[in-house]
Amino acid sequence: MLFFGHIGVTLGVAKACDTLISMAPLDSSPGSTSGFKSAGVNTGRPSGYERLKTIKQRIGHIDYRLVIIGSLLPDLIDKPIFFLVESASLSGRDYAHSLLFNLVMLAGGLALTGYRKSWLLALSFSSFMHLVFDRMWTVPVTLFWPLLGPFLRGERNAFVPEVYYGFFAPINFIPEIVGLAILFLVGVRLVKRKAVTGFIKNGTLV
Repeated sequence: MLFFGHIGVTLGVAKACDTLISMAPLDSSPGSTSGFKSAGVNTGRPSGYERLKTIKQRIGHIDYRLVIIGSLLPDLIDKPIFFLVESASLSGRDYAHSLLFNLVMLAGGLALTGYRKSWLLALSFSSFMHLVFDRMWTVPVTLFWPLLGPFLRGERNAFVPEVYYGFFAPINFIPEIVGLAILFLVGVRLVKRKAVTGFIKNGTLV
């Protein structure tokens, strides 16, 4: 997946999750008729949706500007390393594309939610989405670094041609079109609701 696919699809998934959690019922009484209750059984413990609702309340406002940045974060970190560190001879998908990097960021994000700060969690969520869309499980050496050894070294001269051919690969057309469509719909909605300024200033996505 390339530029618009990462941004648009991640933005759409984040907004959909936020909306679904906000709509989740909190009623856990025995007589609840909520479609999210199973067989009307009340165990006295909070349901999964109640836990999600609690997390949402702790997170508060989601800054969707950070969601956009996070959707590209692994590339924003790894690509400059590839071009600037000559001796490294990396592949362009390394440290920030590893599970270790993203788990550390997730742990930090969860810790910060205790202080009503959600910026790192938004970055973490979007960065994880980047790994999923890049299908990093097909490169386990990178995904589970450093457990399986050092990163695979590739020819530096082959990097740019690979990116070029990847850009025009048919498999990337659909996610790029979907991403562009989502971004277009988001833009139209912001304009219609006169919420462009709110998005620019606060990252609010209505």
